[in-house]
Amino acid sequence: TWCPPCRAEIPHLSNLQRKYKDKLKIVAVLVENKDKNEIEKFKQKYNINYFISNSLDNMSLALKTADMLHQPRNFSIPMMVLFVNGKYYRHYIGMVPEEMLESDIKDAIK
Repeated sequence: TWCPPCRAEIPHLSNLQRKYKDKLKIVAVLVENKDKNEIEKFKQKYNINYFISNSLDNMSLALKTADMLHQPRNFSIPMMVLFVNGKYYRHYIGMVPEEMLESDIKDAIK
């Protein structure tokens, strides 16, 4: 909610979720705790059409994911991980062009 590069990627992720709705499930994992109403307002403001996880366990999940990817404990955000059938496929650190994400998604869902 506070990270400018993360907010900049929202339209791209929403577009990809819409485009691949039957084959792709985008899940945003907040690394901060927010009030449920604040998240709903944020989703409306940015037209977010994908799930946002808002749990006390999110930071733990983010740190475990960073460990799995051999990223430092003070990992950079945005960090995205693409899984196919529950298995790691590819990850991204920092902003990524929508075209690159879409190319990888197409490869992953073949």
